[in-house]
Amino acid sequence: MAPKRRTVRDENVPAHANVLRGLTGPGPVTRAEFAEAARANHDRYGYWGVSVWMAVTDDDTDQLLRTPFARFDRVATYRVADLSAAGLAVLPTGAAPHADVVVITAGVPADGERALDLLLDRMLATAHTETDNVHVDREGDGS
Repeated sequence: MAPKRRTVRDENVPAHANVLRGLTGPGPVTRAEFAEAARANHDRYGYWGVSVWMAVTDDDTDQLLRTPFARFDRVATYRVADLSAAGLAVLPTGAAPHADVVVITAGVPADGERALDLLLDRMLATAHTETDNVHVDREGDGS
């Protein structure tokens, strides 16, 4: 089955913005957790990427933690500038404020197992914070 086409929005990704990724495990983010996310993205869209949500302001971050991230106990937060300095790109994909963190080669997301290794190595080596989500909704009822 051919991969779905992923819409890339034509918008600027500010260097001062943050991107957030919900974490499923109790400890620090692992290579396996990011690898699973990147493989799911590759299977669905045909390129290696880790799905994230962009937050330009503190209000954006708070809103994300209350809505799509309410199911996650913990969240990893990266600065776009730090990801860029590590040789990664933040592609604004799908509906805003969604994005994918990718390795770009020749203007397009890099492919092949080497691209997956680069993505994982660079994401794990990039400075980030991992925090508890104070807005986690353990009941699943939005309260």
